[in-house]
Amino acid sequence: MGFSSAKMRGYQVRNGCHLAGFLDFIERIAHSRKRLRPDLSASTWSIYQVAADVTTGRMVRPAGIRPALDATSGGRMMPTTRSTTTAAAALGMVASLMLSGCSSEADYCSQLTATEAAYDDLASTDVLSEGTDTLSERYDAFSEQIDQLLDSAQAEFAEESDAVRAAVDQFGEVVDSAADLNLGDAAQQLVPALSSLQTSTTALFTSVTEACE
Repeated sequence: MGFSSAKMRGYQVRNGCHLAGFLDFIERIAHSRKRLRPDLSASTWSIYQVAADVTTGRMVRPAGIRPALDATSGGRMMPTTRSTTTAAAALGMVASLMLSGCSSEADYCSQLTATEAAYDDLASTDVLSEGTDTLSERYDAFSEQIDQLLDSAQAEFAEESDAVRAAVDQFGEVVDSAADLNLGDAAQQLVPALSSLQTSTTALFTSVTEACE
């Protein structure tokens, strides 16, 4: 089964953290081997193949690190103590950069449930029986929740977020005008605005849900 674009974005964010942890683990191994074997065996060459090029996904040797030829081992490629230290430092730098700001999940994942609940409360408002004051209160509660979600989701879901912002603003205008209308007219004006809001929020909620699974 293939990944949707939204789910792939979430997968990349979470696995960036996993890769950082892996590189940190490799760095620890390199330092341990250096302490135990100052001369370093040829097997330590494998540490050079661990640094990940996070842009292309290729496995590369850290820039500026060159192996040394060991005359006692038939000219096989062997890292020197200095180059191994440099390799460990490079791996540690990559891990540190990736770990900074890294969390188990994106903020929008933890914000989704509360935002969906606020939307459901707003969408289920019966203006004829509950009045425009209740509608306004629920809109304010939803607006607060959706603003937080949009702030954290904008970078990953720009198109969906822009559509939701426009629909929220449009719905807000209808809510403001509803206070000056009789309840029947207010209810009629809310129908198309709510339909637009439903379409845009459903698209965003779906994308966020897939990315957070």
